[in-house]
Amino acid sequence: LMEVAHEQEGMVLLPGNKSDLATGHHLLYSDVIGGLVVLGEVTKTEVYRLVRYRNAMKRVIPQRVFRKAPSMELAHGQKDTDDAPPFHLLDPILKLHVDKRKDMKEIVAAGHDRKLAKRVVELVQRYGRLPGRRR
Repeated sequence: LMEVAHEQEGMVLLPGNKSDLATGHHLLYSDVIGGLVVLGEVTKTEVYRLVRYRNAMKRVIPQRVFRKAPSMELAHGQKDTDDAPPFHLLDPILKLHVDKRKDMKEIVAAGHDRKLAKRVVELVQRYGRLPGRRR
């Protein structure tokens, strides 16, 4: 894709989103290759909401996308929830920790489960690759 973009004087856009990039659910030659992270500030749940909104105007994304569990597909049958919380639980914690710079104590005080919050914070510290942010 990079070669084609260069030949066409174009740019490859990274498909990774905030949830995947922050928790290590991204692949080197697909999610993090390119020149612009279009969805870098958008969580996975927001991506799904945007896609449903777009499909309400005219269906362009197949319904199978919504039925299939999110997965990096490194192994047969693998799902993102095998090693990270489901996105409806992960994303609110991610927004507090990454966007609002809240620590564990503040995240738990906001009503989130301590064990879950600890897991999310650990994932971000270990794998987080967010545009414009240092680890």
